[in-house]
Amino acid sequence: MQILAFSDIHGNSKALETILKKSKDADLLLCCGDLTIFEHGITGMMNSLNKLNKPVLLIHGNHETDDVVAGLCKKYKNLFFIHKKQLCINDVCFIGFGGGGFAFVDEELEKFMKKLRPKKDKIILATHAPPYGTKLDLIYREHRGSKTVMEFIKRFKPIYAFSGHFHENDGRVDKIGKSILMNPGRFGKKIKIK
Repeated sequence: MQILAFSDIHGNSKALETILKKSKDADLLLCCGDLTIFEHGITGMMNSLNKLNKPVLLIHGNHETDDVVAGLCKKYKNLFFIHKKQLCINDVCFIGFGGGGFAFVDEELEKFMKKLRPKKDKIILATHAPPYGTKLDLIYREHRGSKTVMEFIKRFKPIYAFSGHFHENDGRVDKIGKSILMNPGRFGKKIKIK
């Protein structure tokens, strides 16, 4: 399975064009939030993604609300809102948790983790907030990510954990145990799952 992950397009037409071009040989797309700047032009962005006729899994960032993104996804056959959900495709379980990005501890994510029972062994995590103490959350020599996201990674051991939020870290990769952590950035990164 070929996945194109991306985050933090923020309505940038050049970034969207790049994602659309790169998606040609992808089996599915995974968006880690912030498609827009405070939801401006969100319908057009989602129209463009839906026209790819491929599954596009989305979470909201801090520039969208979960209600708006969830509501719009219901109108499109190829867009799937995975915030606080798991969606299994083949032998991979995609788990999403959107929004936030500013707190060390996320009580909603903690509640979600307590109830979560992954349906597959191969997990791919999509969050907007990056995990704490990694190359993905290092801003001005300080770690500013989510300790709760880090706890999720240590507990559930996803094969990949994608996040965004900190644009300065676009394209950065790190590793915790066997979990590969990545900020795919606005121009996206492709990965192949075997």
